[in-house]
Amino acid sequence: MDIGLIHLGCEATPESQEERLLAAGCTSFLRIADYASGRKQLDRGLAGLKAGSRVHVTGLEAFGRSLAEILRTVRGLVEMGVEVRVNEEQASMAISSRDEVAEALRALASFASAHRSPPMTAGRRPRTASLSEVQIKYARKLFSEGEPLRTISLIMRASPDEVWQAISKHPRGGKG
Repeated sequence: MDIGLIHLGCEATPESQEERLLAAGCTSFLRIADYASGRKQLDRGLAGLKAGSRVHVTGLEAFGRSLAEILRTVRGLVEMGVEVRVNEEQASMAISSRDEVAEALRALASFASAHRSPPMTAGRRPRTASLSEVQIKYARKLFSEGEPLRTISLIMRASPDEVWQAISKHPRGGKG
């Protein structure tokens, strides 16, 4: 049995997912609305599968929001004897053993980190990698006046560790 999993909350349209899954040989489809209500629907739909079945998806993210959730779902299917086929636009992959699960998740994790969008800055300019001398001098002044390191780091748009390294490695007030 070849079942196609269509996730309605992903970037690809349901129609384009269905086209790819039909081309892969799917005979039936399971449409999942979103992660919140769709998790139970997904679990119910996958519970009826038997060893030798194949689940086709257009991306592993159809199995969950986090890598842990994806891993749990895919590993459970593989342990039941169900083959998972990922049919992406440029490549496809079959997952039928624990080693292939690990390899697929490594590929997904590296893809996610390579395509991660920059952190939200809430309208602020992106911060620079290091603090200028003026910023370091001002950060030292704030710190000596009792401002918490976290507050200073927010002002400087840097992590508390970066601020601490900057104010502790430069001489204080010219006293060497």
